Amino acid sequence: TTNREDTTAAVVAWGNSGGFRGQGWPPGPIRISNLWDALPFPNNICTGKISGVSLFQLFNYSVSVATFQGADTELGDRLLQVSSGMRLTYNTQLEGGSRLIDLEIWDGAAKEY
Repeated sequence: TTNREDTTAAVVAWGNSGGFRGQGWPPGPIRISNLWDALPFPNNICTGKISGVSLFQLFNYSVSVATFQGADTELGDRLLQVSSGMRLTYNTQLEGGSRLIDLEIWDGAAKEY
C-alpha cells in the first residue's frame, strides 16, 4: 500500500494477495475490527533493492502462474497484489511465461527499486 512506500521511502510496494481476507465491507465507516478481519496476520515490512529486469521477471512469473479465478477457488488466485508505485499490463490469453506485456514504474527516475 502507499503507507508502505511512505514508511520506508520505497519506490514500489506489493503484498501477497493470499494474505488479504474477506469479501469487502458495506458502505459506511471502516472500523479497526474490519482491518483486523481483512489482514489477520502479523506481517512485517521487508525492504531491499531489485533491478528492473528482476522486477519484470518476478511479476511475469506471478501473472504466468495466476489462475485469475479468485481466491476462493481450489487453487486460489496465486497473484502477487500490486499495491502502489507501479502498473502491470498483462494478457491472460498468452502462454504462461510470457503474459506480462508492460511494467510501468511511476517514479521513472529510479534505476533500482
